[in-house]
Amino acid sequence: MRECCKKYIERISEYLDGELENEICQEIDHHLEDCPECRECLNSLKKTIQLCKESGYEKMPSDMQARLKSSLRDCFGSAQSETIGSKASKMSLFI
Repeated sequence: MRECCKKYIERISEYLDGELENEICQEIDHHLEDCPECRECLNSLKKTIQLCKESGYEKMPSDMQARLKSSLRDCFGSAQSETIGSKASKMSLFI
C-alpha cells in the first residue's frame, strides 16, 4: 500500500457510512478511481458489512445491557446518558 493511501483508508468507514463532507467524499472517489488497492479495501469492507447484516444476531440479555449502559455512564458521565443508551443498544448487536 502506498503512503498516500493511508489517509484514505483511515476514513473509508466514514465514507461508506456517509459521514464525511462532500468535498472529502469527492477526493476519496477520485483516489478510488486510480487506486486498485484502496478499491479492494472498500469492496472488502462492503462485503464484510453485508455478511454481518445477513448473519443475524442474538439480542443482548436485558441485565447485561443495563450493566453496559451503567458502565458507559460511569466512563463518559451522565450528560451524555441519552446518547450512551442508544449507543449501548447498537453495541449490543455485536456482543
